[in-house]
Amino acid sequence: MRSLLPFRDINVHASTSHYAFTSPSSPSAQTLVVERPSGDIRLNDGALLGAKRVSSIAGILGIIKLRLDKYIIVITKAQPMGRLKGHMVYKIIATEFLPLRERTLHDPDEDTYLNLLRTILKTGPMYFSYSLDITNSFQRQADSNPSLPLWQRADDRFFWNKFIQSDLIDFAIGATSGSGLRQHAHRESGADPFILPVMFGMMRITTTRIKSTPLTFVLITRRSRHRAGTRYLTRGMDEQGHVANFNETEQIVVLNDDTRGMGGMGVEAGMQNGLVGGFQGQDMQVMSYVQTRGSVPVYWAEINTLRYTPDLQIRGVETAAAAAKLHFDEQIRLYGDNYLVNLVNQKGREVKVKQAYEQMVRMLVTSPHEATQANHVTDEKFHVVEATQRNHEYDRLHYVYFDFHNETKGLRWHRAQLLLDQLKEGLVKGQYFRGVSMPGDSQGRLEVRNRQVAVVRTNCMDCLDRTNVVQTMLARWTLSRQLIDIGVLRPGESTDDDQAFKILFRNVWADNADVVSKSYSGTGALKTDFTRTGERTRAGMVQDLNNSITRYVKNNFSDGPRQDAFDLFLGAFLPDSSSIGSSLVFVDRRPVLIQAIPYVLAASVFMVLISSLPRSSSETAWWPLRLFAVLWLAVGVWCFRFIYGHGVLYVNWPKLNTPRWANEGYQETMGAIRQDKLIGPLPLPTEHLGRLQCALHWSYQPRASPLGFQYIELVHNIQLLNLYETSYPRVYSYQQMPPTIANNTSAAAPFTDIDKEVSWQTILWALLPITFNSMTQPAGSITLGITAEQSFYLRASPFLCVVEAFAVLVQFVCLTFRTWNPSLAINCISRAKYRNSTGVGTTRSQLQNLQDNDIFRLILFTLGVLPQTLKLYSCIGIPTSQIWASLYLVSWVILELLVVMPARFGPSEGPEYQRSVRAYSIIDNLVEGICYIAIHFCDFMALYFLHAELNRELPIHNSTWRDVLVVYIPYMFVLFGRIGGPGAALVEISIYGTYLYCLVDCGLAEKLWLVALRLGRFISVIGIAGPIKEDQPKESLFKEYTRVGSVVFFLMQILTAVGSYKLKYDPAGTSRPAWTEYLG
Repeated sequence: MRSLLPFRDINVHASTSHYAFTSPSSPSAQTLVVERPSGDIRLNDGALLGAKRVSSIAGILGIIKLRLDKYIIVITKAQPMGRLKGHMVYKIIATEFLPLRERTLHDPDEDTYLNLLRTILKTGPMYFSYSLDITNSFQRQADSNPSLPLWQRADDRFFWNKFIQSDLIDFAIGATSGSGLRQHAHRESGADPFILPVMFGMMRITTTRIKSTPLTFVLITRRSRHRAGTRYLTRGMDEQGHVANFNETEQIVVLNDDTRGMGGMGVEAGMQNGLVGGFQGQDMQVMSYVQTRGSVPVYWAEINTLRYTPDLQIRGVETAAAAAKLHFDEQIRLYGDNYLVNLVNQKGREVKVKQAYEQMVRMLVTSPHEATQANHVTDEKFHVVEATQRNHEYDRLHYVYFDFHNETKGLRWHRAQLLLDQLKEGLVKGQYFRGVSMPGDSQGRLEVRNRQVAVVRTNCMDCLDRTNVVQTMLARWTLSRQLIDIGVLRPGESTDDDQAFKILFRNVWADNADVVSKSYSGTGALKTDFTRTGERTRAGMVQDLNNSITRYVKNNFSDGPRQDAFDLFLGAFLPDSSSIGSSLVFVDRRPVLIQAIPYVLAASVFMVLISSLPRSSSETAWWPLRLFAVLWLAVGVWCFRFIYGHGVLYVNWPKLNTPRWANEGYQETMGAIRQDKLIGPLPLPTEHLGRLQCALHWSYQPRASPLGFQYIELVHNIQLLNLYETSYPRVYSYQQMPPTIANNTSAAAPFTDIDKEVSWQTILWALLPITFNSMTQPAGSITLGITAEQSFYLRASPFLCVVEAFAVLVQFVCLTFRTWNPSLAINCISRAKYRNSTGVGTTRSQLQNLQDNDIFRLILFTLGVLPQTLKLYSCIGIPTSQIWASLYLVSWVILELLVVMPARFGPSEGPEYQRSVRAYSIIDNLVEGICYIAIHFCDFMALYFLHAELNRELPIHNSTWRDVLVVYIPYMFVLFGRIGGPGAALVEISIYGTYLYCLVDCGLAEKLWLVALRLGRFISVIGIAGPIKEDQPKESLFKEYTRVGSVVFFLMQILTAVGSYKLKYDPAGTSRPAWTEYLG
């Protein structure tokens, strides 16, 4: 006999060739086998041997295919929520992803997909039952066919994991195998017990009593999987008639329920076959009442622009008529008459939605009759639209508008009762469901005594806060009516007469409001204080303010990834493995200048705050610092105005299914920016947000880069693995493939046919001005004992630049908080950095020359460096070069802002200055130690990741352990022998960074060059080139040799950079750019 219900206990047997799923409690049942890595599904009679690992799970949530691999999602932990009609209901607590590939392949997009799925599974409240169909209301359950498997009885709207169960479903019904490669005509009923339907929403089961009558009070809210999403990103309706934020809420009262035991996932007597019953001698009674909520069924949207109130767009109502008919066809078929309660405001921006809804209803019903009621509060308290005759199904629509905002304004929430009075006639006609258990029925079916033939469909703008208040009110009235009908309450009594149940009822409905609101808006519901206490409180208003602010932040800055998670889990977006490497889906495609403005705003706020710290000395000249603060204040105001005025650019939009209006708004905003007098003339690439609808690319694309070239090879190899892994299951790298496969050209690398390529020379010329700008910056002596004479050459290393900037930043912050005097802090740092070669105080003329050149240096930066920076960051596929440039630029900006531009010398005497000097000396030694430790730590971490990468044997390099020794052995001398001191460590890490540049696919010549760099490292720091003259001072000799070594080091850096770019960008030597390309 085949099992119609899912298995309660499943063991997973994992091996290198398959995953096998068995049920220990059903030893005669077939084993479900998922082959690795193909994903083919089959049934096996009996258990399979050879499993490496066996674990117990609560169920299979589904199978999902991402960019590189398929994953089986299993439920590893489930929490019992209570019994409903004798059936246990569980909430999903923890899940696990089982990859089909034994050797996991990494990809930035793949990792993001997995994080999105884990987030929605962790935060989304999902429930299931092994023996009860919780996706259907009790009325629909009474009409279902109990001979069908549980998953086939599930309501398609609320079967939330149906998409990821599609492989198992297709296999069970005989459509295709799991991979879709084989066809078979027979049905595989043995797969039915492995398919577990899951509901998303709210579930609360509570055993209570009313007037000494025990009962089970249950509230279930089921969220539709169609058009699911977040608040401002899913509004209105789609072409299939699915509306946003559609929820079905069922309030259930069970009398004489069997709530004995709260067992776990073990099999209980009779439950596997649905054998349930009430208390002995008493019939179980189930009463339920269903309400729905959903967005206004027209085409409308709200566009986030960082303003508190988004822009509202409504398309023509006539164009949405066909979709609205599909929506109401389903609603009338499932629920009968629909009472459409609309709670939006009749004034302001919401009135457009109200008018569109009323126009839609007029178009659908026959000979619509309209009636409006007014009072002293509002001109339109009620507006009713109904058909005067019933000629077709749409005449079962009853539109009721209630001016909720004006009627309840001023904490007069009791006036919501006016809507209940208006709906009472329809509520009485609509009835509710009531069923009684049939004694002796082996399948636990109910005998239907009463049916609900109408539903109240409530909406406001979000279908959250106002909707919650109205639904709670209607549920309370209906519950009292149900209990009066069965004799628990006398006529005229209410459930509110029982104080304990009143509190329970209000809290359950308030919890329901919070769950629905968090799923849609990201925060708890507003006005829940009224739901919980029956009155509006000031504490509740403060909580609403907090929720409103949180909603604003989340809706603008975090709803994009949440929407992506919904789209990925529900199948609204299908990752395309054929586009691997062509473009990363989640990359930020905005121009780098647009991305940088918020960081400039943050920096300006920081500078203004630092400049406004209290001061204790009147001797210091404050006007330069005030001018500095005013300058940054102006920059911050401009950045804020720009961000707020072009908010579409800074909203976190979905990357997978970016809304059409978001792309349109982005293009319009970019067009407006190009007319801006300040930044309009700058080169700003044009791109769509999120996933490209058109094949638009940046203005530049490289042929390859040190990392980009590796990525191309990785993509090429992954494609080959996808094609041939089934035939060669133990092949995990490109080098291990048979030659006939590795040389196959059918899976060519994706970057072979790209317009607007740039040559390696162009990228190199773009990087050189940034490097020379950092080298020529008058930064004085460098931290850790490197003198100003060496700084020009040694600052060719971005590691040296960043360490120096970090040290200055720490010194400035520490001295500022030590002395509460930013000007004095700058004074100390400037005196220490701009001292002359003999180390005796700084002269006035040196500082004056530095300050006189400020404007000249900024002009050179704007004309020479900034255009090359924009060009470099407008390319894709060259992350290493961009990181290299970022290190230079960050260092340059910090030193300019904190040392070079605001440097002024105050008094060099007095107790305050002496205290600051002592503080600087302590801080400088501390920073030197921290930088020294940090550099060694970074060096060791780089070696660690290098070793780990070699051990993974990924097909991205041909390096061996001997290559590691080239850098590791000299490093050991530096670490334990402390040759050259901290300055040697700085040069060491810069050389090591260059080594990483050349590591990939190192040939013999490159390895010899690395050895030469090692020798250059010793020459530059220790000074061993040349004999020592007896009459020459040792200190002078050391300076001479280190100066020569620094020049050698700089030249070797340049040659290494040119060589590495040449070898990695254009190993075949095919690039022949014109002379203009050499200049970028």
